[in-house]
Amino acid sequence: MTNEQDEQRLRELFRRAPAGVLALAALLGVIGGGLVGGGTYVLLSGGAGLAGWASVLLLGPLTLYVALSLVRLTRWAWLSAVVLLLLLLASSVLRALVVGGALLSPLAEVAGEVLVLLYLLRPRIRGAFASG
Repeated sequence: MTNEQDEQRLRELFRRAPAGVLALAALLGVIGGGLVGGGTYVLLSGGAGLAGWASVLLLGPLTLYVALSLVRLTRWAWLSAVVLLLLLLASSVLRALVVGGALLSPLAEVAGEVLVLLYLLRPRIRGAFASG
């Protein structure tokens, strides 16, 4: 394949994905890159514990792969994003119930997670993954 064909395929890939899915994939890409970068720093600074190794070898690359798969609109990536959001939602609700004091932060997290979950469950967005 030539560079021009590669560029055309990449443009088509990004054109097909809904804007919200691209934003979610970008966010996951940043998180995955941070996990790899942070884990690498921990490993190189001599604190090579289990968290460093897991971050560099497992969590970071897996997060990056899910981000790329979201852009490619694969069905399993949609399912993994929904499961991740449900886990984050449960965690935020639990934190809001357990931690006393200011509830603004946990409630903002819950609101954000619910909005993204509702977005992913919209028929048009879910359908984009069914055809991808």
